[in-house]
Amino acid sequence: MIISHRHRFVYVKTRKTASTSLEIALSRFCGPEDVITTIVAKDEAVRTRLGYPGPQNETARDRTGRTFELMNHTPATVARDLLGDRWNEYCTFTIERNPFDRIISQYWWEVAALADPPPIGDFLRASRVEVLSNWHLYAEGDRPVVDFIGRYESLDESLPRIAERIGLPGPIVLPEQKTKSEYRKDRRHWREVLSADDRRLIETVCRRELDAFGYAW
Repeated sequence: MIISHRHRFVYVKTRKTASTSLEIALSRFCGPEDVITTIVAKDEAVRTRLGYPGPQNETARDRTGRTFELMNHTPATVARDLLGDRWNEYCTFTIERNPFDRIISQYWWEVAALADPPPIGDFLRASRVEVLSNWHLYAEGDRPVVDFIGRYESLDESLPRIAERIGLPGPIVLPEQKTKSEYRKDRRHWREVLSADDRRLIETVCRRELDAFGYAW
């Protein structure tokens, strides 16, 4: 997550949506008063090499003195509680991705360290809803609470729109290689990877994303 008081924006970080690459890119525009949450050491090294600010102000207080501990996948509702009345003054945004494709990417990230990873169907059935769905990160109930939701599938179109809406002094430029992209070993289309049972589970868990964005099997 990034909360920029300098440019009045909140970036809500979802899973497996080029989110770490985008977080690194947005760090470039942050000042010393802004919130930047910690990412894994390998990716922090990329941010350091680029000369961008790293983790800072992860413990924040609202105007009443209430304390918030912010992490990379902190939900938008927490940032809203932190900012209070100022929430509507900030441009709030995130990125979403077709759940069928995203969950396969999530699987490979989760099993990367295992010599004998379980079948993806076993992973699906053992995972919490919060791991399989991004919805709770940027929505409350059945309604998104952020101003703009870009598409992973069309980042080249979404990023200029975000930069324009925020009023950034330059373009959002992702690192040359997307972070974590090397973990996915199977590049087949999801229809070749997921079983009928897998499909039904994802359609149940991610119903709101599928309906809201028109993603389909």
